[in-house]
Amino acid sequence: MNEMESVEMEFTGNIKFDSIYGRNRNKVFRTALYYTKRREIAEEITQEIFMELYVKIEEIDEGKAENWLLTVTKNRSLNWIHKSNAEMRSIEYLQDVEELLTDSVEYDMIEQERKKDFGVLSKEIFLELHKENERWYEVVSGIYCLGKTSTEIADELDVSKDVIYAIIYRARQWIKRNYREQYEKIFE
Repeated sequence: MNEMESVEMEFTGNIKFDSIYGRNRNKVFRTALYYTKRREIAEEITQEIFMELYVKIEEIDEGKAENWLLTVTKNRSLNWIHKSNAEMRSIEYLQDVEELLTDSVEYDMIEQERKKDFGVLSKEIFLELHKENERWYEVVSGIYCLGKTSTEIADELDVSKDVIYAIIYRARQWIKRNYREQYEKIFE
């Protein structure tokens, strides 16, 4: 798959958006890939940026669109790098703490309760996700529970990978909006 295929989207019928998208999609993708060094992250950033452009298309000056897109791409990529590094430091810290607490009976009890609570929350999320949108459920459960790739799911549903990425993005946002507090309480 070449770079152009990885960030292809269907044209929207909005001439201004389609024009800006056509001229800049590869630049945005290559910029995100340059910073993140990860194709799937670059694809996700590219998709998010063009979704944001689409929403704001009437506010965007077409002559300044490329600069706006590349600036936003660089910032999002750097934010991803920063967040990724912070998560790695957090994971390393938690691993150190876990080693200290592993022998603790109290820790074992807390961990068992946390796993139970997480299992209950996971079931609730999937049930509610299915009620909210069956297609989201199908894609999310296929990828995260059955271990299928986005390409396999796209082929099964006869849609493009971009559609799958959009579904995953929307489902994640819905889950975060509705379950962030409960998730954070479990892992306090």
